[in-house]
Amino acid sequence: MFELQNISKQWAPPRGAPKPLLRGASVAVAAGETVALLGPSGSGKSTLLRIAAGLEQADAGTVVMDGADISATPPERRGFALLFQDFALFPHLNVQDNVAFGLVEQHISKVAAREQAVAMLARFGL
Repeated sequence: MFELQNISKQWAPPRGAPKPLLRGASVAVAAGETVALLGPSGSGKSTLLRIAAGLEQADAGTVVMDGADISATPPERRGFALLFQDFALFPHLNVQDNVAFGLVEQHISKVAAREQAVAMLARFGL
């Protein structure tokens, strides 16, 4: 089970007082479950996901994985990743190595990661 419990975050504009972006947001996702976050631009969806991944810190609240608080766990040790809607490719890597990158970071051998990347690219006709 993955949970975001009572997450709050303020946005500090260049001028003026901080503004609340997330107030007490909570989400629980069971193993194998798929969840979609929907909302207008600026509503905090990406910020919530960045907090879940450890790329940003919440002002308040807890990130929990299998009952353990991982709020202070570095992003590279959380065991999951985000897929951004904007381009986030490494320009110095080819397509295969960009796809394999996350696996290599999880200590899968480069050979095995590249094999899995080729399989996924083929599966999606890329």
